[in-house]
Amino acid sequence: SRMSPYLFCYFVLTQERAKVYEKIDARVGQMLEDGLEAEAAGLKKRGLTGDLTSMKGLGYAEMLRYLDGEIPYEEAVRLIRRNTRHFAKRQLTWFRREKEVIWIDKDMYDGEDERILEAMLRILSERGIVKDPERERNDDELRPDSGTGLSADGHRPRPVADGRGDPRGSEGPVCPNR
Repeated sequence: SRMSPYLFCYFVLTQERAKVYEKIDARVGQMLEDGLEAEAAGLKKRGLTGDLTSMKGLGYAEMLRYLDGEIPYEEAVRLIRRNTRHFAKRQLTWFRREKEVIWIDKDMYDGEDERILEAMLRILSERGIVKDPERERNDDELRPDSGTGLSADGHRPRPVADGRGDPRGSEGPVCPNR
């Protein structure tokens, strides 16, 4: 297989299935509260039908069946929840086939987004994809730039090969897909 010329990490956030299903149910409830039925009815009124790809998406397909009188409202809601759960399960199955996935269990971080982000940044730093944020912060404190955009010798940093204009330059490819 071919190696990518890009440095990247492929993160997948997971959580206990019961919590995922609870969030799906809450999200579906929010979609309904925010007007999914009215939105689907408006699209139907404009002539969009269930055979269009755009109308086969989660929520729209089931709501159109309800609006067409094929199923009761409660069944449409049940199907939206069920089909969304199945979609989430298929996503996980697909990610499991990927070789370079880094799995992060949200429950290990008590679902705290800040802690999850710190873990992701640490992994990116360890793989040489981003600079260590703590080291970067210390470097910024030592840099005599003082917010002028000028380097210590009084000149504007010139663009370097990486195109970002980083005066420290590009470290180049480290090790893709390590």
